Amino acid sequence: MGPEKKSSLREKAKQVPSRPGIYFFLNKSQQIIYIGRARNLRDRLRSYFLPTSDLKVHSILAEATDLDYLVTDTEKDAAFLENNFIRRFQPKFNLRLKDDKSFPMVKINLTDDYPSIGLTRRVKADGARYFGPFHPAHQARKTIDLIAKYFHLRTCSGALPKGRKRPCLEYDLGMCSAPCVKLISKEEYQENVQNALLFLEGKSHLLLPILEKKMKEAAQELEFELAAHWRDLIQTVKSLQQKPKTSFPSAINADLLGWAKIGSSSSLFAFFLRQGKVVESAHQVFEQNSLVDNEEDAFFHLFQSLYSARQDIAEKIHLSLPLKNKKILVDYLWQTKKKKVRIISAHHGKYQGLLRLANLNAEIELKKRKTIPDSLISLATTLQLPSPPRWIEAFDISTTGGVENVGALVVFENGQPLKSEYRRFRISSHSGPNDLASLQEVLSRRYSRLIREKKQLPDLILVDGGKGQLRVAQSVLSSLEISSIPVVALAKKKETIYRDLDHEGLNLDPTSPALKLLQWIRDEVHRFAITFHRKRRAKQSFSSLLDDIPGIGRRRKALLLQNYSDLTSLRQANFDEVAHLIGRPAATNLFARLQSSVSSSEKRDN
Repeated sequence: MGPEKKSSLREKAKQVPSRPGIYFFLNKSQQIIYIGRARNLRDRLRSYFLPTSDLKVHSILAEATDLDYLVTDTEKDAAFLENNFIRRFQPKFNLRLKDDKSFPMVKINLTDDYPSIGLTRRVKADGARYFGPFHPAHQARKTIDLIAKYFHLRTCSGALPKGRKRPCLEYDLGMCSAPCVKLISKEEYQENVQNALLFLEGKSHLLLPILEKKMKEAAQELEFELAAHWRDLIQTVKSLQQKPKTSFPSAINADLLGWAKIGSSSSLFAFFLRQGKVVESAHQVFEQNSLVDNEEDAFFHLFQSLYSARQDIAEKIHLSLPLKNKKILVDYLWQTKKKKVRIISAHHGKYQGLLRLANLNAEIELKKRKTIPDSLISLATTLQLPSPPRWIEAFDISTTGGVENVGALVVFENGQPLKSEYRRFRISSHSGPNDLASLQEVLSRRYSRLIREKKQLPDLILVDGGKGQLRVAQSVLSSLEISSIPVVALAKKKETIYRDLDHEGLNLDPTSPALKLLQWIRDEVHRFAITFHRKRRAKQSFSSLLDDIPGIGRRRKALLLQNYSDLTSLRQANFDEVAHLIGRPAATNLFARLQSSVSSSEKRDN
């Protein structure tokens, strides 16, 4: 990572909220390369940019070009979300959690006459009740111990052993009611099971006072180990009351859509729940205009954008926004995807917490946009782009009479030059003054390589020139099947913007932020191109001077070109230094030629 990119990410980390959540580092291709969780997202992300000897941190930052995040209510929710997303995206720098091992759950097998309680990591459609998942894992084991001690459910798996004459040690320890030797009736045992289910469902308000009383009594009698035991059980009970929002103990599938609106901007945020786990998220942002003047229309526009390219759609879609006309959403998915869905406006129930979290992240997506420079927002509005172009690539060609034709590329990220991504091109497909052919070569080389290496494509392409340059750019993108990338040309004479939508060109007010940004980018790529061209011409002039000097053949000429960048640096060189490189006779002839060229230049000046 270059210093400019690292500085950009550091500034982005400062804008992250101080909340629990998960964060992502992404590479040039916008692939997730690392996922982490944090109790405080801002502090955790800022720590990446402090001095450290951690090789993993250095490796992540060397490859990362962007970062993103999702917020949660608790660190526990963040842990579940981190686990699910790592298993879904398999980031290269996450070494843990990539296997299919999931967080543990508590299982009560209700199909038995005397149901047992145990720990599992798999949910099956076997008639059992599942509770959890639990994080950390030892909370599941503590919960099982708690149920055994207070509700006396058996913890042995399988059918009850037959022919036993006395109960096992668990009964002697007060951890089982010994149904295996008929010390409890089936009706009494089933009552205990129902009470345990109420407890696991979070109705533990009756149990907590009993445990707190026992803890205080143990402390008063100086039984501190026993008091600590009751304290840990109390914490386990309270943790059960905090049910995770991002994982559920059942193999359910659902799409949950949150909604937020700030001013004229609307955002739709989706959590995709698969097999009881949130495994993916997505969002869309929309700027309201005269054609869309109410919330329901804006929601439908965002809904279309979200599902237009999506194939994995759940049969139930839960909305946080109470829509009057849900049928339009159902009809859209049937007509475009042949998918029958049920749209549910949910304000309560088990998804309430996750929908509220989706609303919060939808609002955060809108706040993220507030960090986008006004010039980019103005440019997106002016050019009718779907979103502000955060990554802009601009091209220019420089030549003098068809000699030393070169091309140049500059990159602007978030409205600022990203010099580490600048590129220079020597034209090789033709000779002579042909700017359009040169531009075609440069564009083809650039985007063929990006496609081949599966790297990030720009949000907008700018070419210096007019209609001819625009047509060349569009032709290249079409041939590479990436014609969806917007392209504009900016002509110098009247600062006219050419694009598909305006055949006669678009002339903006000179004070327009959009025009000023395009002018800055155009001038920067022109400066970069002409600087490269002048260096090439100077080097060519230098190379020509060395021709036909006695004693300087191909090898010595290559040594001089390798050690001296131009004529100026060679004239300033010490004779002995040059003699050591190519020999004294050749150096004597070279300095005589240099002196002759200086004299000729002075005569021309006079």
